[in-house]
Formats: sequence, structure tokens, C-alpha cells
Amino acid sequence: SKVIFAGGHSLVSMSSKKGSKSDFVGDPLDASALSYSGWNYSPQDKSATPPEKPVKKEYPAKIWQIKSFPFNSDKKMSSAVVLIKKQDGKYRLWAVVKGSSDVMRRQFFQNDDPDQQLRHWYEDKIKTLGKSGYRSIALGTVDITYSKIAKMLFPAGLPDDHDTQDNALQGYIKIARGYAVRLIHRDDIEQTSSLCLNGFACFEAPMRAG
Repeated sequence: SKVIFAGGHSLVSMSSKKGSKSDFVGDPLDASALSYSGWNYSPQDKSATPPEKPVKKEYPAKIWQIKSFPFNSDKKMSSAVVLIKKQDGKYRLWAVVKGSSDVMRRQFFQNDDPDQQLRHWYEDKIKTLGKSGYRSIALGTVDITYSKIAKMLFPAGLPDDHDTQDNALQGYIKIARGYAVRLIHRDDIEQTSSLCLNGFACFEAPMRAG
């Protein structure tokens, strides 16, 4: 979930230096979530690294934000496409989505799913959090490495171990960001039914208690 906080935001830094929480302008919830994640965000190249070296080779060692879509009050969602470099040096492309727990259930669960146990747990958790005075935001991810979106953003394929030179990698990312502006709509990310539930972000909302 901390990868979602580190990459799934639309914060803008007002400083040319590596930003602290106070440097960022944008959704206060995004700023709080990024701070909570502990990840170090660099506004220069829109990348983030974890506070400690990952202990497993499949864990993300660095992420780059390719495209972000800020919170939309009608859709009650925000989302982003992020390029991930794992500790083993391999690259993946993920879509990360945050949104209202009530709205996000449509992305996580289908009425014809044979196993409804997780859905029942989800519904119970939303009710419990609400009664305890918390506002819950559902968090979801989906690996889109082999999707049409990945082919549009990286026509020659994702970077690999041969693209470790910073200039070459930044070139890949710059091109992908250009394609994303022209070719990717937020619905391509947010309306997928393949999202995996990663948990909830909870914020105090005392007025809801009772």
C-alpha cells in the first residue's frame, strides 16, 4: 500500500530541491499519505525510493510516476500509472487507484464471483470503520506490464537490465510520459475490473461516529 501512497498522488513541488512535505502543493490527504509512507519522493524526476533497501528481490526498489490523475469529486477516485524497478533489477508497470470504498467495490468484486467471502469481509470492514468514526479510502493495484497501455507507453518494451544508464532510462520515461498525455484516459485505469485490493487508508472523521 505504501507504493500507492508514494506513486499515486498529484502533488506538485514548489522547490527545485528534493521536497519535504512542506514543499508540496496539492491534496492534503495525498501529502499526508506520502509522508506516512516514509518513501523519499524526488520532484525533479517524479520518482520515489523506500526508506530502506527492500529485503526481497520482488519488492519495489524505485518507482517513477508516468501519469497521474488527481482526485475527481464525481468519480470519487484518483489514480496513476507507475513504472517500478524491483530489487532484482526487473521493471514492471502498475496502475494504482485510490477511491471511495463504496465506489471501489465495483472494481474489486463482480456479482458472479464464485467466492464472495472477501466481498463480505470488505463490506463488514467499511461498516466497522464508519461506525468507529473513520473515513476509509480503498486502495487497489493492477500489474499492466503486458497490457495495451504498456504497449502504447513503451512501444519498444519496458526498460531492462541493459538500460541502467540514467540518461537512457530517463529517455524511456520522458517518451512514455509524452505518450501518456496524448493516449491515456483515466477511465483506462480506473474502470478496470482487474484491480487487486491492497487494503484501506483510514482518516479520522469524528462526525461519522455513532
